[in-house]
Amino acid sequence: MTLNMISAEAGCFTAYANAAIDAGAFVKSISSNDVVTSSGLSTYVTEDIKVEEADDASTDYTIVVGLAGADAAAAAYLPVYTEGLFIVRAGEAVAVGGCVQLAEDTDEYEVDALDSTYGEHKIGRALTGASAADAYLIILLRI
Repeated sequence: MTLNMISAEAGCFTAYANAAIDAGAFVKSISSNDVVTSSGLSTYVTEDIKVEEADDASTDYTIVVGLAGADAAAAAYLPVYTEGLFIVRAGEAVAVGGCVQLAEDTDEYEVDALDSTYGEHKIGRALTGASAADAYLIILLRI
């Protein structure tokens, strides 16, 4: 899927792809504990922050850390956006102004209306709505 960013002023960090990642996929962190060994910046390396596509719909919607800004092969670096305006696909109907989360039962490219039944894991707000699944909408991503 192509990443469709509207706003040029987006929050972004560089991450290490643990496996191949497509641009436009929501990603989850898979970093290990205790990779940072002290408080000094000299101990940080970009490989400390590892990501994979959030493709397990039953659980990954709870641990989304951003939106992949580029295609990346395994063991490559990629930008991960945490803020900005993006065009994404809906996994269900989403109301204008409603809060959104990663789709719970579809795939790593779609958003659903926020559903407190599954816990509130808000990733942004819908600036336009979607009348049904597979429609596109603009979201303000804020993770």
